[in-house]
Amino acid sequence: MSINTIKIFLFIQIFLSQKREKNLTVSHQFQMKLYVEISLINMTTIIKIIKRNLSLSFLRKDYHGYINDFINDQFQMCVLLLLRMDFSITDYREKRIRRNLKTFQPTLWITTNAWISFGLLIYILIFPPNDYTIDLKFLEQLMNCQRFDLIVCQMIIAHLNVEWLWLVMARRTLLYRCSWVDFMTIDHSDDEQKLDRKIRKYMNKFHPLMNFITTSVYLVIVIIMMTNVILLPYYCLQYYQDGTINFIQYLTLFLMIPIYIDTEQMLGQLFVATKFQLFTLLFFNGRIKRLHSILLSLVCHADYPTYISEKIFWNRFHNEYIILHDEIKQSNETTKILVFGVEIISKSAILLSCVFYSCQSKMVLVGYLFILFAIIGIFFLYGLYYQVASLPTHNEQCIRALSRWLARTQWSTRFMLQGKSRWHKNHPIKWRQSIKANLFVQMMTINRFGYTCGNLFEINKYKFFQLMLWNLPFILIIQYTIRLMQKQQNKFNTYNTQLLMWRKSLKSNLFVQTMNNNRLGFTCGHFL
Repeated sequence: MSINTIKIFLFIQIFLSQKREKNLTVSHQFQMKLYVEISLINMTTIIKIIKRNLSLSFLRKDYHGYINDFINDQFQMCVLLLLRMDFSITDYREKRIRRNLKTFQPTLWITTNAWISFGLLIYILIFPPNDYTIDLKFLEQLMNCQRFDLIVCQMIIAHLNVEWLWLVMARRTLLYRCSWVDFMTIDHSDDEQKLDRKIRKYMNKFHPLMNFITTSVYLVIVIIMMTNVILLPYYCLQYYQDGTINFIQYLTLFLMIPIYIDTEQMLGQLFVATKFQLFTLLFFNGRIKRLHSILLSLVCHADYPTYISEKIFWNRFHNEYIILHDEIKQSNETTKILVFGVEIISKSAILLSCVFYSCQSKMVLVGYLFILFAIIGIFFLYGLYYQVASLPTHNEQCIRALSRWLARTQWSTRFMLQGKSRWHKNHPIKWRQSIKANLFVQMMTINRFGYTCGNLFEINKYKFFQLMLWNLPFILIIQYTIRLMQKQQNKFNTYNTQLLMWRKSLKSNLFVQTMNNNRLGFTCGHFL
């Protein structure tokens, strides 16, 4: 943000405060200037973040960052794109988010454009062809493909899921109960120092690399879509000259611009949400790995005195495990919506891409891109599931290590207590700690440590392999069913063609017989 922009913004704030003190109203012209100034400030913030993400400095030298710095970098993008608001960490932490134009200006712009594009997609899909707007047949002719309505259906499904995610997160944010924003407002300095050195170094490398990849891919998609928007009137000019569309239909092509803008914003929201989710998964995996290493040290070093090992267990493992479980449970309240939405989008993309591919007589660029996006979505979902499923796996490893340590310590404690007198003041304390530790292991086994896909199922290693092995037969069954239906349709068409030919042949034979039997000529009375 430039110095002049900051000066203008401060002047506007002072002027507004003076107006409120004098009970005067601000003119509409000044409100428009304020709206434009806020838009420029948001745009400069986004451009600054994009420039920093495209920096290649992390490839030339080590990146000495901290987790809090990473979270602060992601906070602004998450607030602007996911929540469609404008507030600071301090505003949320102190529960004083203001309900004014500055806060909800991104909401007005993004949400209005999203629902305009949603209405246009519904109109294109449902309403019949007319002389005033373009229809699906013209779009299929323009894209040189068949069943373009399947692509429109996929865009509608993705749009509804993204809007649902925004509505839930925005409502929880205004009530100060959004788990993602709560995670970003917490100071993680102590948790970072407790991570292993290798994991911390890996996370320091992951964040700038992930920023570079996602920003580059997103900019490439934006450039391609902007090129299509610019070249669309030129491509359709030939159809207007040929008389395929009239002048009013040619002008309605510019209504496709909100659809392109909404698609770009929807991809940006998905990129930001999944990038932040991957970062939190790595952070939680690093913490559970550290807890597992603590238990392994207790198991491997059997020469530790009993009171020292118990102190390490209760202070360094038990308390931190409960805190980590509570943070993951709170984070799951928002993550399960994201995972469920991505699951619906990927499954519908598989189904519709298979049907779209089977209906094409010749594959073109649009068909290849649609199928490519569906495949990328599936592999991305597998990667997300793999990171999520690693949390229950590490939890099971902790349970095994803790069970081994408890069995050994309780067995040794039993013989140690038997060697002492029948009653000792430490006997109830020992048995109470033993019962408490056994109940803690049972609760670790029963509680769901990890994330869920909505309220459907828990994501673990078994479910990950089940979904991965189930998707391939699902695709093959869909493709086989479509091919079988096409063969039956071809047989039915062949049978109808043969039936028509037989009917024509029978009619021609009957006509010939009728010609032979009929008496063409004159008669002499009824004799000749």
